[in-house]
Amino acid sequence: MERADCAKGLNFSDTALAVDAATRGLGMCLCDRTLAQPLVRAGRLQVLSTVSLRGGGQYRLVTLERNLKRTAVRALWDWMLAETGGS
Repeated sequence: MERADCAKGLNFSDTALAVDAATRGLGMCLCDRTLAQPLVRAGRLQVLSTVSLRGGGQYRLVTLERNLKRTAVRALWDWMLAETGGS
C-alpha cells in the first residue's frame, strides 16, 4: 500500500480544532475521550472502535461514518487497528 501524502490534507496542532473539523465531516481525529464524549452523546461524532490507547489519558479515534468510505481514511483506520491490536 502506498503512503498517503498528509501534506494534501488538513493537519492540526490543536486537538480542539481537529475535533471541530471531524464534526464538520473533514476527516477523523484521535482525541481525548473527555473532549469527544459530549459530541458522541449529541450524535455529532461516532466512536469507531472500543480500542483505547494507553498514555497520559484515554484517546478515541473518531470520525463520521461516511468518512470510512474514503480510501485514505480507511487505510489510516485499518493501520491504527492493526498497530494497536484493536478490532
